[in-house]
Amino acid sequence: MEITLKKAVAAALAVGAALAGTAAQAANTITNLPNTAGGSDLVLFVTDTAAGAYFAQDLGVAINSTVLASKVVSDGVLSTAGTFVTPTSFAGPDAALAAFLSTHSADLATNSISYSILASDDTSALQGPGNERVLITSPVDYSVVGPSTTFTNGNIKTFAGQSKIFFNAFDSGASSYAGGNTSTTFGWGAGSAVNQGPNAPISWISASRANGGLIGTAQTMFLFGSNGAGLASASNPYVGATVNVSSSGVITVTNGAAPVPLPAAIWLLGSGLLGLVGVGRRRAAAV
Repeated sequence: MEITLKKAVAAALAVGAALAGTAAQAANTITNLPNTAGGSDLVLFVTDTAAGAYFAQDLGVAINSTVLASKVVSDGVLSTAGTFVTPTSFAGPDAALAAFLSTHSADLATNSISYSILASDDTSALQGPGNERVLITSPVDYSVVGPSTTFTNGNIKTFAGQSKIFFNAFDSGASSYAGGNTSTTFGWGAGSAVNQGPNAPISWISASRANGGLIGTAQTMFLFGSNGAGLASASNPYVGATVNVSSSGVITVTNGAAPVPLPAAIWLLGSGLLGLVGVGRRRAAAV
């Protein structure tokens, strides 16, 4: 009786864990672009510099699910970095990414493969509050104000404009991504810092404003919003979750908060079954 109840408890908790799990969804095009209402989706870009091979994946999460343009407006000019909760719906194993990394496993050993998550909003030609937002991942702490870590409103304008060109070009037939997630001629990291738009350099601003890191390296998600304080002024910085991509193609998102709780019914079922175990033991002891 006791063994049967223990198995039932374990099974109930396993079901709860499965319900709480998520997985990334594959997509070959960027469905929401920077110049559409609300901005682009978050897009994962991976580059193998040794092989000149590139991978891209629309993660199916809109930039509006992180920091809304209206929040940038209501915040005014931030004196310290704000925070946001990063969506976790794109976390988990990604079969297309795993296939790409498996094909280039030799370059993983030589630290030749990097990744970044990018998104932007460039729906207005005006440099006003909240008109432009840029989201990146980076191992650099961009919440610290300094000459090589501060994104100005002008930097946001440059980055948002170039990412708009890149994302639009990605969806064109010239990008060679048609029918899949990979390319050998076009991708993030294909150019240098002086290249524009479709050449997709690691940073469209300068080497000191680089984004991305090696596969297996944890990065922080940052969003910068134009606050209308002038092109030379510091933009509004927001700090999100820690993100990592493993060599086996598993995406991990850690917000630093308490784990997402299992459904209440699962815990009640588990605790009820454990209570029955206790009653059974007390009766056996009495006998």
